[in-house]
Amino acid sequence: MGTASNPGSDFNVDGQYALSVDIAHRRQHAQFFTPRELADLMVELADPRPGQCVLDPACGLGVFTTALLARTAELSLTAIDIDPLVLRWLRFSSQRAANVEVVEADFLAWDDGRQFDLIIANPPYLKYQHFDCPESVYSRLERALGTSVSRFSNLYLLFILESYRRLRAGGKLVFIVPGEWTNANFGMPFKALLAREGCLVRLIYFSHMNEQFGDALTTASIIELIKPRDSSAARHGFQCFFVGANATLDEVRAAVRRERATPEVEFNTFDSRTLAAEKKWDYLLQRPANRHGVRSGSVRLGAWCASRRGIATGANGYFHLNGSESAAFGLQQEHLVACVGGARFVRGIRFTMKDFEALRAANQPCLLWNTGPSLTAEEHAYVRSGEAQGLPLRYLLSKRKPWYSMERISTAPIWVGVFSRGGLKAIRNLAGVAQLTTFHGLTPHSADPVLADALVVLLNSAWARHAIERARRVFGAGLEKVEPADLLDIALPDLNQANVTQLRDLAALLPLMDAELRLQPSLSSALSATVDEAVSSLANPLMDQHSEHRVSVQDQLAPLRDDVGIDLAQR
Repeated sequence: MGTASNPGSDFNVDGQYALSVDIAHRRQHAQFFTPRELADLMVELADPRPGQCVLDPACGLGVFTTALLARTAELSLTAIDIDPLVLRWLRFSSQRAANVEVVEADFLAWDDGRQFDLIIANPPYLKYQHFDCPESVYSRLERALGTSVSRFSNLYLLFILESYRRLRAGGKLVFIVPGEWTNANFGMPFKALLAREGCLVRLIYFSHMNEQFGDALTTASIIELIKPRDSSAARHGFQCFFVGANATLDEVRAAVRRERATPEVEFNTFDSRTLAAEKKWDYLLQRPANRHGVRSGSVRLGAWCASRRGIATGANGYFHLNGSESAAFGLQQEHLVACVGGARFVRGIRFTMKDFEALRAANQPCLLWNTGPSLTAEEHAYVRSGEAQGLPLRYLLSKRKPWYSMERISTAPIWVGVFSRGGLKAIRNLAGVAQLTTFHGLTPHSADPVLADALVVLLNSAWARHAIERARRVFGAGLEKVEPADLLDIALPDLNQANVTQLRDLAALLPLMDAELRLQPSLSSALSATVDEAVSSLANPLMDQHSEHRVSVQDQLAPLRDDVGIDLAQR
């Protein structure tokens, strides 16, 4: 989305707009404006030519309009936005530009058959739950582009596809969007389209720690597409510039102009057809030192586990309560399920009944209201209070009958954090309580508790941190997210092939790791090295799996056990 100032004026439109317009309005329309320096870089990539017809389908305050006209005034520009308020500001800022047509419209429903030589934009970033898109839009895109379009797509992807549809043959598209499309499941059909069409020319992929939008926690990537005139014009090779955390836009510009790497910008070329076979691109697009292939001796986690997301209540503040609240509302005890709601309530990597009782004693929210077929008078009153808050209109709750019923509740012996920084965090659920969507649940196909303990150790190891790079999605400031299905795709040493001694050695590390992680954010170097050795031995078929390994690990366990004061014989 754009921001601008009048040509030749020092008036800062985006600053004035931000001060004048309520933040709720800006969030509703996903108005996070493009810095002028970034817009100038994108216009340089776009390389507009006199006489071209140019479109900005999410113009906002007009930063691209301003930057385009500064480069060449002989353009026919169309600027579209759905928000009449932001367009009033745009008309003010571009009032001297007679060749700018400003249109108030929903771009995805815009009834105009024109095609364009150049389309440039910072489209709105909205998850599918936060916008209504008619089925006809998806169907139109699928027919026109010959590809499937996920109904779980972020709005920005629909803008890319619709813009590509409106390009003339030989036309160019330059967009800045979050980098999540490279790893998100909804991005897979788009990546297949890029390979089939041969339209991806250049990708500038910013490090997750290189934030381009100070007011939004998002990653960034600039994509440049050229629509082939025919199949002979398809370009399957594309340039990729991976922008390091400390790189400036001047360094990016220099790397792009010279088509070579700089100290902070990595330069590579890729074949989109080869990449299309990969479900996840993020780990491939980054610097070679950060890439990790599937190691030998590995199997998919899904070969010996099932995963399920945590419970989605639709209104945590209403359904997930502390003891005082549940008592005050008169909710029946038999309708209350022990349930952990957030990662901040879990210390270490073993959650015990003692930990749960500590939450109850501290009056923290840990009780999930799961109503039965009949309600008491007090519970009927509680339902009416929810209706007064408009809860039945919320997305998830509107799908349930009745709206206050809860989805099926199950407990898992292992939790894995959905969001993290620096790799997976797995927790052994020894209390047997339920969890909300903060955690995914993992259930090994075997009920052996030693196997579950060993798996938690494995998932908290350096090996797992490397493996998850192939499956994760990463947001701004390095915030990582993993989906249940993606979790099952990570490659880990096969615990089913380990002998009893190896499993017990690995499981014996769990209480030691838990004790340290309750006191500090990461493992000591000594314990970390012991964990890595134990994990590596599982995938090394040449290692003696009986005597040598057992002595090595047990010899290291003794001093570590003494340091944290744990008697393994008492487990």
